[in-house]
Amino acid sequence: MDYVFYILAIWIVGSGLLAILQRNLVHCAVALIAFFAGIAGIFFSLHAEFLGAIQVVVYVGAIAVLILFAIMLTRHVTGEEEVSPFSRHAIWGWIASAAVLCVLLYSLDKQMFAISAEPSQITMLDIGNAMMQRYAVPFEVISLLLTAALVGAVVIALEEPRERK
Repeated sequence: MDYVFYILAIWIVGSGLLAILQRNLVHCAVALIAFFAGIAGIFFSLHAEFLGAIQVVVYVGAIAVLILFAIMLTRHVTGEEEVSPFSRHAIWGWIASAAVLCVLLYSLDKQMFAISAEPSQITMLDIGNAMMQRYAVPFEVISLLLTAALVGAVVIALEEPRERK
């Protein structure tokens, strides 16, 4: 069974590296799909079939299609155009990234990493109830954020390029 893990680990690391090193965005998305499939393989090898199926349906299916759709709406797909990685608005990106990092670090609680001596008895019914009751608002906020990102991609794709004076 160890050889399955090692094969999947090599697959995951290789496809992850391809996803960040390719210049063509479509190739990056395909490598990301392979990465998600490798993670699903890890779940299946751990006999967590439900999580593996969710990984395939949600990430390999829905998220990958969303990413490919967003890529198809962009102008610079191949990476051959000379685009500067630094812009006059880069500082705002760094500030937003630092703010997100601070929120994530603040949200980590010591109880999150506490390991209990006995296995938990959480059922799928408990997870479903939590998603539809306690976490319903964050779930809907994330869906609105993805919708806003998709609308923004359409607006950017439809915007006429400005000519330099």
